Amino acid sequence: MPIIKAEVDKEQKTAFRNLAKSQGMTETELLRQMINQATDAAVVDSEEKIERNNRTTISFTEQEFNRLIQRSRADGFSKHTAWIVGLVRTVLFRQPSFSTSEIDVLRESNREIAAIGRNLNQIARAINADFRDESRIKRAEIKAIADSFAVHKKQVFRLIDQSLNRWSVDDE
Repeated sequence: MPIIKAEVDKEQKTAFRNLAKSQGMTETELLRQMINQATDAAVVDSEEKIERNNRTTISFTEQEFNRLIQRSRADGFSKHTAWIVGLVRTVLFRQPSFSTSEIDVLRESNREIAAIGRNLNQIARAINADFRDESRIKRAEIKAIADSFAVHKKQVFRLIDQSLNRWSVDDE
């Protein structure tokens, strides 16, 4: 990783160390955060000022707001603001934004994949121990593992597709 160095006098070093401690950070973390803020600010178009808190207020009619609440809950979001943020991020970056229930499914999928990986390790150990012992490893067992991967792969693809297409008008 590239390194940035700067020489400062003793008072500046002490002040920087104290600032980092007051923020509950190491000096490296504070410096990295400051560099990120400076470089992010440089990217922003100079004509377009961004509010410090990066918040936007949106007003809805009562009917729009009620529909927003219904839709966000139907899509599995416990907070309508999370649904709106997901909408904006998906439209801007075309990356999935998952609801809490979808994240739970993905976590479960990861747990299953980890279990499948452990099974594969056991099979590999058995093969390495005695590759002639065909009774230990059956083709059906390997196929069952492959089928498990296929099921989880379909679940993950479905969730990603669902997230990316959540705000499509056609799904109404």
